[in-house]
Amino acid sequence: MSDPVVVSRRGSMAVLTLNRPESRNPLDLELSTALLVAVREAMVDEAVRSVAIAAEGLAFSAGGDLRQMRHLAESSAPAAHGWPSAIVELHQLALQAPKPLVALVDGPAYAGGMGWPASATSSWPLREPVSPSLKCGSGCSP
Repeated sequence: MSDPVVVSRRGSMAVLTLNRPESRNPLDLELSTALLVAVREAMVDEAVRSVAIAAEGLAFSAGGDLRQMRHLAESSAPAAHGWPSAIVELHQLALQAPKPLVALVDGPAYAGGMGWPASATSSWPLREPVSPSLKCGSGCSP
């Protein structure tokens, strides 16, 4: 399996690309944790002046992974409660980011896959948006 998040650079901008296109980039435990680590690293890298988050495939993100969620009822309470911690931390980091954090929304974004881009410095729909809250023309900003 390939890396869940691909990190690249365009000058002083770090580009973090969600890389699970076959399943619409769901925020499963692996992808959300990898994205959180990549965002944190970019925020402390002095050579990085801004961070963009993009996605491979036809969807930006399907949000939380329902296949993983259906097993939470069988998990211990601490494990089930901790499952979305990386997603919650992504929201918090987006709101408090010390550098511009831009979500390049290229395709549908649902639930948590729409929530944290809305918390970013700005979100830019690159195609005709499908998500109701991202139908705002040239750019969105909380």
